[in-house]
Amino acid sequence: MTATTINGVQVLESEAIEAPISTPDRRVYFKQIRRLLLADGAEHYGCIHCPFTSPKIGLVRTHLKEHRTRDTTPATPPKSPKPSKAKPSPTPAKTDPLHVSTISVASLSSLNLGELVERAQATNQAVKQRDLARKERDAAREALTSWMDRAKQAEHKLSEVQRALQP
Repeated sequence: MTATTINGVQVLESEAIEAPISTPDRRVYFKQIRRLLLADGAEHYGCIHCPFTSPKIGLVRTHLKEHRTRDTTPATPPKSPKPSKAKPSPTPAKTDPLHVSTISVASLSSLNLGELVERAQATNQAVKQRDLARKERDAAREALTSWMDRAKQAEHKLSEVQRALQP
């Protein structure tokens, strides 16, 4: 939902913006910012979430922080491992059902029912794997704590035996 007019001037076109990290082999685009071409020839940048616009892209990038909430992922996802020399997949979300990314309502509305069900199943599977990993972590932590307690007791008994054997 970007602005349709800016300072009374009609927005003629809204297009994706190539990110600075793009390479000739791998094009990367901003997901939440659009370039707006105005009727008077000016160029502005707009937020896809609200009507906020600016002639400077940096101000729109800063503005995007307002759309984050505490229970969502940060605007900057964690860095993924470097891609192999093989040709990169154009749509990782479709080829890898466990691919995690920030999902907007607009991107979900373009999916068909089968793709939505596939994503829901992948999400459920990921949640189950996460819960299992947490249980394993808690069990390992408990075993470690138990082992540490036994080791401390053994050290205490050993020091008592050593004190008793000293002349």
